[in-house]
Amino acid sequence: YYYRTDRTGAYLNGTGVGNEIATERPMMRKHILDTLKMWVNEYRIDGFRFDLMGLIDRETILAIDRELHAIDESILLYGEPWGGWGATITFGKGDQKGTGVSVFNDNLRDAIRGSVFDEKVKGFALGSRAKERRIMRGIVGSIEYSNDIKDFADDPAETINYVSAHDNQTLWDKNSAAMPDAPRDLLLSAQKLSNAIVILSQGIPFLHGGVDFARTKYGNENSYNAGVEINKMDYSRKAEFIDLFTYYKEIIALRKNHPAFRMTSSEQIRSNLTFLDAPRNIVAFTINGKSVGDSWEEILVIFNGNLEPTEITLPDESWNLASDGVRVSEAPLERLSGKVTLEPISTYVFFK
Repeated sequence: YYYRTDRTGAYLNGTGVGNEIATERPMMRKHILDTLKMWVNEYRIDGFRFDLMGLIDRETILAIDRELHAIDESILLYGEPWGGWGATITFGKGDQKGTGVSVFNDNLRDAIRGSVFDEKVKGFALGSRAKERRIMRGIVGSIEYSNDIKDFADDPAETINYVSAHDNQTLWDKNSAAMPDAPRDLLLSAQKLSNAIVILSQGIPFLHGGVDFARTKYGNENSYNAGVEINKMDYSRKAEFIDLFTYYKEIIALRKNHPAFRMTSSEQIRSNLTFLDAPRNIVAFTINGKSVGDSWEEILVIFNGNLEPTEITLPDESWNLASDGVRVSEAPLERLSGKVTLEPISTYVFFK
């Protein structure tokens, strides 16, 4: 009763790792709801991630949303909107529209880092071309921003933006495999740019533990059974990569300090975020900070996905530089105007 079977009675394996529960059956659904409510009421758990959420039927997802948020509106519900190979997906990207449930954004992930199924395929953060439109879709929280910049979400809170998680290679391992001859400085730049895009995009940012000190699993992309030596957090890398760690800390603080990077509705995003014309492999946009209550009246963000220095002309008059891909500061680092040369694989943040 509790498992899905085919016509012969054999267990279905939509997970790719064993059988799958029949979430659509009333007593299975009740068991799921009772379990979740127990965790909330007795242990005060305030968030749940659903692995292979694509295999859970929509009615059960909506019941989870309704019943848990009736207890606490702030509970975070999110999951993977896919299943194993060949699985029938009952809750995929787009099915979360209008719910209180968020889904992992693998569209943005693949645009930034390249394919998770082919380690040699590079993404925007290592110079791969023609990814600008896909990056733009992620920047606006995957909402319908315009006729050609739109994706699967109605609301920015429905997307979990990320480039790496426990599955597949770590970001450091992926980039090292995609460009094995890359100098260390380039890999560090890609490590910064990748999650700067995530952190400065609308939606919910998700960071894989250890990404801020270049976590490695030595190329292992499925380390569930690899033991402590592969899966451990090697904190000695924090000292080795202290500049990277500091950059992550400061760019996270930038997001926390500025509501312009955390707009709460699609209407706000469409009204206040404007993309600029830019050279190839560069994505640039402004945000009307004043309109959303930010201390910065106007913000300019530029992501450079080129492997060489690239010249760009800043719009309007002069700007205060807050970040150049190496430094991050709330106070102006410099005041710049006109033509500016962007360092390869970098993020620039300006404000007025």
